[in-house]
Order: sequence, then C-alpha cells, then structure tokens
Amino acid sequence: MSQLDVDSSNCCIPSSSPLVGLFCPLPSTTRGDSCVLDGCYGSGIGNGDGRPPLLLYGSGRLVVVRELDSEYPVAGSSLSKNGLIQGFVYRGHSALVTVAKFSPSGSYVCSGDARGCIRVWSYDNEEHLCKLHLPQLLLGPIRDLAWDGEGRRICVVGESSTSFSKSSQSGFSAKVVQWDTGVSCGELGQHVTRKRVLSCDFNSKRPIRCITASEDAKVIFNGNTPISRIVLNEGDCHLVTKGHTRPVNCVRFSPDGVWICSVGGDKMLRLYHGKTGYCVFEKPSCHDASIYACSWSNDSKLILTCSADGTAKAWIVRGDPEDISSVFIDCAHMWNVAAQELQILLSEQQHLSVSPTSSANTLSPSSTAPKGGVLSGCAFLYPCNRPVLVSANGNLTLLPTISSIGSEHQPYALITSLPKLVLISGHQGSIQAMDVLGSMCYTADVDGVIVEWDLYTGKSSRFLPPLGEGDEDLSYRVHRAAITGLSVLPNGDVCSVGWDDCFRISYCNMKYSRRTRHMASYSKKLSSQPISLDRGTYLVAVVLTSGLALYCHSNHRWEEINLPFEPSSVAVSQDDKFVAVGDSQGNIYVYDVLNGLLNDRLSIKGAHFKCVSALAFSSDGSLLASADVRDVCIWNAQDSYVPVVVKNRWCFHTQRIQCLAWAPRANILVSGGLDDSIYIWCVEKKMQRINYPFSHRGGVVGIGFCNGGKWLVSAGNDGCVCQWNIEGDVNKKFGIKL
Repeated sequence: MSQLDVDSSNCCIPSSSPLVGLFCPLPSTTRGDSCVLDGCYGSGIGNGDGRPPLLLYGSGRLVVVRELDSEYPVAGSSLSKNGLIQGFVYRGHSALVTVAKFSPSGSYVCSGDARGCIRVWSYDNEEHLCKLHLPQLLLGPIRDLAWDGEGRRICVVGESSTSFSKSSQSGFSAKVVQWDTGVSCGELGQHVTRKRVLSCDFNSKRPIRCITASEDAKVIFNGNTPISRIVLNEGDCHLVTKGHTRPVNCVRFSPDGVWICSVGGDKMLRLYHGKTGYCVFEKPSCHDASIYACSWSNDSKLILTCSADGTAKAWIVRGDPEDISSVFIDCAHMWNVAAQELQILLSEQQHLSVSPTSSANTLSPSSTAPKGGVLSGCAFLYPCNRPVLVSANGNLTLLPTISSIGSEHQPYALITSLPKLVLISGHQGSIQAMDVLGSMCYTADVDGVIVEWDLYTGKSSRFLPPLGEGDEDLSYRVHRAAITGLSVLPNGDVCSVGWDDCFRISYCNMKYSRRTRHMASYSKKLSSQPISLDRGTYLVAVVLTSGLALYCHSNHRWEEINLPFEPSSVAVSQDDKFVAVGDSQGNIYVYDVLNGLLNDRLSIKGAHFKCVSALAFSSDGSLLASADVRDVCIWNAQDSYVPVVVKNRWCFHTQRIQCLAWAPRANILVSGGLDDSIYIWCVEKKMQRINYPFSHRGGVVGIGFCNGGKWLVSAGNDGCVCQWNIEGDVNKKFGIKL
C-alpha cells in the first residue's frame, strides 16, 4: 500500500500509542475563496449540556476536530484522559480537504476534498471507521456540503465538467445522496451556466428544503421528496429586487429553519423565508469588500458575516416571520479584526506595549485589509454561542460572546467577562524543521513562518518578521521562502535558514509580560541554497549546496567553507569541538573545530549505502548516530569512530530517515522518517525496538525531548506537533528508567 492509500489502520493515530499532547494545524485557506468552518457539534440532539464546543475544518489533507473552551482556546481536553490534546486529526483523504460537517447527532462527519471525493466516517467510534466512500462524486473540487435535519441525506456542491447534459448527472455540480449508500435522493436544480456552485444548506425540519448558491449570482430553492427544484414566482414576493449581482459565496438556513441568509461578492446580505424561498429583506453595502461567509447563532436571531475588508459584523433579525413586511436587519456590532491584529504586530515590532483593545476599533473599517487579514470564514460554536473567525493567514480568532437577551428596540450586548479577542496561531503549511529547549518547542514551515509552542500549556505565538521588512500583509513570514533548518540556542535565540538563501537569528524579546515574542533581527545572505542546520552550544553549522558555513554566536564570527564533496547533513557536538558532515555518497567526515576553522580529523568511507540524511551526536559526545533511507548506525566517537551498530541491523524504516535525537540521559536514540513512523532504539539492547506507526501524515521531520526526557516531541509534514510519554514503553522494553 502506498503512502497516499488510506485504510482503517492509518486514518488516525493508533489508540495504543502513548500520545499525551497534540497541537493542531490551522485551517487551509485559498485567496478569493471562502473557508468552511463547522461549530455545530451535536446541535441536533438537544441543548448541548456537557458537550465541549468543537470546531471542524480542513487543513491540508487532514480533517481537524479542534476543542475550544468557551473561555479560552486551549484547555485540558476531554478527548484524552491525560495530557494536552487540542483535538482530533483524521487522515482519510489523499487530497486537499475543502469542507467537513458534523451530522446532526454529532456521531458522524462528512468530509470532501479537491478531487471530488467524499467520506462519511464515525467520529464517536474509537477506530473512526469509514461508513461511505465515494471516490469521485463530483468531477472537480467539492466546495460545500450539508446534512439534512434527519441526518439521512447529504447535499454536495462544487465544480464539475463544463458540459451540461440533462440526461446524465455525471456532470452535475450539485447532488444530494443518501448518507450511507450514496444513492441519489433526487435531482437538484442546476446552475446552467456551469460555473462553480459555491455553497449549499439544508433546513433542520420538515418540510425538507435545500438551497444552493453559485458563481452565476443565482440562489436555487429545492425541496420535497424526492428533492427537486421549487420554481418561485417572483411576482408573488412583496420585495422587488434584482437579487445578487456577483457570485454568491455562502448561503445558510437558520437553526430553526425560519430564515435563509446569503452573502456574496456584491457586499450584499439577503434574507429569505425558509419555507417559501422568497426574499423578504436585503441589505446592500454591508461591508466595504466581498463578503465570504455567514453563520447563524444558535437561537436564530443573529447573523455573523466576515469580509475581505478584514471586518466581521453581527446582525440582528427583527420582525415577525408571519408578517414579512415587518422584517428587517440591524447591525449589532462590528469588529475590525485585521486592523487590530496589524496594530499589535507593528507596535510589538517597534518594542512598544499596546493594549489589545485600546484603539484598534477606532481605525477606519474602509481601509484595505492586509492580504493575511482577509476574513474568509466564520461560525458560531455550539452550545456556548461564541463566534469564531478564520483569516487568510490561518489564524483563528475567538470573538466575545454576544448576549441573547435583548428587546425589539434594544441591541444585543457584549458579554465583557470574556476576553475581547483571542487569537489562536500555529501552522497552515507543512512543518519542515523543529527544535526543543526546555518546555518550549520551535517549529518552522514551508511558508517561512516560525511558531513557538509552550509544551505544558499549549499556547503558541508566531515569530515577528524582521523590523525593516514591516510585514504589513500579516503573513508573519520570517523567511520569504520555505525554511529548511532551525535550531534554538541555550539563551533562547533561534537560528533558521531558508530557500530565500538567508541565515537569520530571531532574538527573544523579554519585554512583554503577557508572552515572550521573538523577532528576526540578524540576517546573513548565503552564497548558495541551505540544506539543513545544527548547533552545539554556541557554534552553528549550516549545510549548503556548495559547502559548509559556520557561525559562532559568542563572537558573531561567520565563515563559509568549500568542501570537495556534496554535503547532505551535519551534526555539531555539544562542546562545539567536533563537526560531522554526511555526503550524498554515504560517507561521513569528522572535523575538529579550532578558532572557527575546520581541521580534518577522519572520514568514514562507505558508512551507508545511500545518502546520509541525518546525523546526531549524543549529549556527552561519546556516540555519533547516522541514518540514510533505511539504516540507522551508531559510531563510537571516543574510539576512532568504530561502528557500534552496523548497517543492516537497525533497518526497519521503509523511507528516508529525516531526523535523529538522543535522549538527555541513557543511550536511547529516536529516529523519524518519511514512512510516518517513529522508532526508539537502545544501544545496550540492539535487538529491541519500539515503534509508533502512523505518527504523522507525510512523514516525521523533527524529534526532541521534554519533561526530563520522559516525553518525546515530534513534528511532521502534516503541520501537527505531538507529545508522547515514552517512559513506560522504554522501561518495559529496555528496562531503563528515564
């Protein structure tokens, strides 16, 4: 089975693994498209007492179910008996996940991806078994889906073929199927312009109603059983209007089924009657740019909208549903989220203290939002009724809860006992490098973003970009391209290299009492593209395509050295006295470091059959570990590097080994590879091993230790950071107490 294939064994981390911490990636966003969030876990089975508020979204090829406490985004999760697990990650898709929705009962999740595939899988089952798998329900990406109120039908919309045939549904862009068999439940009205269908929704009660919206600026009303289009006579509607004039990005039924709202690129919000489908009110120019998403509150009285202008607004629906002429919409509150985030970032770059709520909302909402500050998705969390937003840069923002107590003439009030704005950061792209120092973990991704994680609380913060480069687009990019190497020095400063051919040091800013922030300050242009990076105590070694670069942090000395071979990996001893370099031919070269210069010590010819992909010195410098596409080898650094573990002994990885790490105490070595597996080895017991399979989708890229070496920290291409309690397994398998 290839790495892209999925079965019941690798759709999630095995329950037998000693996972004690999981930090989830952020939602994937695409510029110009809305991002679908679902916060309605269990909304169809009662008042939600005792149920945690969960947020469901797609991140790369993952479906993330993230637990968000109503008062703070990170809390001891009920998803695990111990440790800090922020949510659950489902890995059943082989393409970019575009949408995921809970069933009304909360027992199942339906998710769709960019290849037109949908999967219905069990959320409340330990093995998360797949109930329905349709590899190509649509011929193009799925843009939205919805469950009916009974949890028996699923409406799916997206992109399909450009040809239109009434005799065949294969080219349709909107379909409705049974949840367990995939059999068609009727024929939805099709948007005959063949453009993308962007959004759909079901009502929660009978009579069954289903609505779809498309790039052709049309909203089509469907209903009855089997489901078919309901043709509306606009002459029967009291409101004379042309409707939307630009693509309709989102359409949603209210939870009680009385109303439907739609928003689009024309900045307009329209309100329809839930049973008849007629438009009863429309509000033009609700925002100063395209509106990407809308969501109803749990009591069906508030509508939350978010826009490309970086603002979010809460709207109150007033009037009697029986007298549609009395219905109108009022703005309850507006949050200028992008302006507030940008002001905080720029103020911290200038080493100034700023209150998160001091003056951000006084900035003009009509100003153009930064690219990363565009709000592309929104939802209300059930049952706490707290609004949550997602920005184009992936950041999740928890807004204050809005009181449901209000009269016809009195606006809703903000509950001020909760924080004004809570920002949840992390990674959107694949993590490429990781390092651990004490209780802090540092990760870097393909977008050039570096994130600092507190391993004991789960709090995270993105590094600030260089002061001179501004970063007014709110992308938080420390490097302008993918980061290939990262190491944290003992004083907390973080060194990184990226494909922008730059070596940067992000200094730790201790001025802020509420959290520690790093800002990239020192920068050095490299002569060629960097491959990887390692550090000792103050010595940092960077592998370049043309050779090796050495940086001494104590005196800021920089030296680039040409090598007569093609380097592939590097390791620096903790005392900064030795540097080991692996090459593409499987050889290892060991150098003495004297006054910042390399002196040849010895070479290990034919150490591996393939390219040496990873190297690591033990904490006392007595052992050197090396790895390639399959083998892990150990060399005695105190005895002319004679082999301790030879080739073909530790050879259980099936793909390239990306990282090696020694435990702080005892001769315990950990390896992680592109085969998604983590292996734990013991030098004293060479015939024994511990394996954690399916640890990260796409491969393990970083390994470290925390909690005195009892917990293992790993990062992967899936954007997740995991913590594993290996103390019990190591004691049982090797007889060693950590």
